[in-house]
Order: sequence, then structure tokens, then C-alpha cells
Amino acid sequence: MKRLPIAVCLVRWTLAQRRRLVALTTAELLLGSLVFYARLNETVFGGPLPSAARAQDGSGLAERAPNLLGLWLDPQTGLLRWAPVLALAFWGAWLLARSRRTHVAAAIPERREAERVAELLVATVGAHWLVAAFTVDSAEGPWFPGLPLFAAVPAMAALAAWGIRHARPAGGVLAVLTLALSCWVLGDAWTGAAEGWMSAAH
Repeated sequence: MKRLPIAVCLVRWTLAQRRRLVALTTAELLLGSLVFYARLNETVFGGPLPSAARAQDGSGLAERAPNLLGLWLDPQTGLLRWAPVLALAFWGAWLLARSRRTHVAAAIPERREAERVAELLVATVGAHWLVAAFTVDSAEGPWFPGLPLFAAVPAMAALAAWGIRHARPAGGVLAVLTLALSCWVLGDAWTGAAEGWMSAAH
């Protein structure tokens, strides 16, 4: 599923450039890889995702839906609890939506390229978010906070960088807060007994 946004964006961009053969080839290669990995996971893990190998606890999509918010906002393990600067990724996504509405890219080719990159980043983060939310049983667990979403952090950082250009004071405060939290975690790990997810890391 994480490959789908990349496939969709590549096909859309090549079709927009009227390169239909390249678009068709791209779609076939990416969809072919999706089918291959899905079949491989079915054989090895008993399901389309590796998480199917875990013991089933009866929890379905409805029971895991709270993870959609918990992965970000859980008081103990939510990603924004420990890296609040990544909240600017949502601001970057809003800036993309506003830019698309104003049609600035029609007059500035460089803006069109920036919008395409941001669109891919938003799609990548969204896909990782959905996969993480519905493949873990709970936002809390014996892992470092934010680990289920960690693969999307580079894309979030790029979106946050776009956001901080338009919200420098708020971005500065969030960046300092994130740095302070990181220092507190390191200091606590060095000076105190490891507890919770930190004990698992040890």
C-alpha cells in the first residue's frame, strides 16, 4: 500500500506530459511489484502484509481506528508528543491545498514542480499513516514513540520545512521544544532507571 501513492503520482505526472507509453510502463511495473510482494507475503506470512504472521487477537478495523489519532496525539507515545515540530507537516499540507486553489503554478513553472513534490510527500505520509494505524493493535507498545510512523518522518520533515518558511515564529518554538524534549529523554536515559519503551530499547 505504501507504494500506491508513488505509483499514482508517477502515472499522473507522465500522463500530464502526454507520455502515455511511459505512464503505462510505470503503472505496470509498480502494480506488478505490488502483486508480487502481496503473493510473497501470502505464502510466507499467511496474508498480504507481514503483520498477518502475528497471533490474531480478534481486533478488526473498527477497534484499530482510534490509532489514526493515537499515533499522533497519544499522551505517552504519540509522535507529536515527542517531536512537536513535525506538526508543521500538516501546515505544509495546508499550504499545498491553498497553492492548488490559487493556481499559482499556472504562471510559475517552478511552483508547479514544488507542488508535485509536495503532493507526493503528502500522499506518502498518508499511506504510511493508514498502514501504521491499521497494522498495529494500539498506539502504545514496547517501542520508541512514533516508531510505527517513523518511515514517513523524512517526508514529514520536508513538508515541515515548507511550513516553517511561512510560520517562522511558531516553527522556531516547536523546534526548540522538540530539541528540549530530546535532551530530556537522553538525560533521563543516562541518569535514571529505564522504564517503559526505554527499557525495551535497552
